[in-house]
Amino acid sequence: MKIKNWPLYLILFSTVGPALLAMVLFQQSQQLDEHSLFAQGKQGGHFLSFPVTIPEQGSFNQQQWHLVKVTESCEQQCQSQVSRLYSILTALGKRRDKADLLLRSQQDFNTSQQQQLAEYSAFIATPDGQIILGYKPNQLDKTLLKDLKHLIKMNPILPQAKQG
Repeated sequence: MKIKNWPLYLILFSTVGPALLAMVLFQQSQQLDEHSLFAQGKQGGHFLSFPVTIPEQGSFNQQQWHLVKVTESCEQQCQSQVSRLYSILTALGKRRDKADLLLRSQQDFNTSQQQQLAEYSAFIATPDGQIILGYKPNQLDKTLLKDLKHLIKMNPILPQAKQG
């Protein structure tokens, strides 16, 4: 069987086909909810259930990502974790200047924030101070390093224009 009007069918398919494909993909995307999207993520840390903002102090730089350690007294286990966090910063290599380490007291946060922060040992915060990911003590290794590298690579911080 020979099709005489093949150019017409080709034009029809090229105009209607993408619309049908878009409609199918749109319906599939509506079936996904927020939790399933996070479950598909490759991050090693845990997203915090509600936003926590780091209180600004003298050493707060809005041109860097932040590794945050919240503690009251830094005993041997805490010192070991801080040492691991410094090692992670060193492992960033040429991107070392894109992140810093902040030590904060639990008293800097309100009671509901303290309860949420108590579950984790360290955190990653955005340059503007929003804590987004929390890490348990056994995740202070390549897991945290991989996430931090990914954030720095995918969300570069552009230097602010100098004001004269």
